[in-house]
Amino acid sequence: MKKNGCIIYLQAPFDVLSRRFSADPEISQRPTLTGKPLAEEIAEIMNEREGYYIDIADYIIDAALPTTKVIYQIDRFLQNDKKYFV
Repeated sequence: MKKNGCIIYLQAPFDVLSRRFSADPEISQRPTLTGKPLAEEIAEIMNEREGYYIDIADYIIDAALPTTKVIYQIDRFLQNDKKYFV
């Protein structure tokens, strides 16, 4: 992925992810990957992947911020680093 673009990691704390996934189980919840309870699975996957995501990210954004602020930060990053534009 890094060869063809940039990697932006939208980092969210456990409680935010858990709340978002649990917000409307009928509509927004994806099936679990492991069959474990949702909170347990989120914690396990975050533990396994967080370091990897941080290592490969070109930019890390706090995904707990309001959407408009997340978009603004992504835009500023891309505008300041023109190498990502084709």
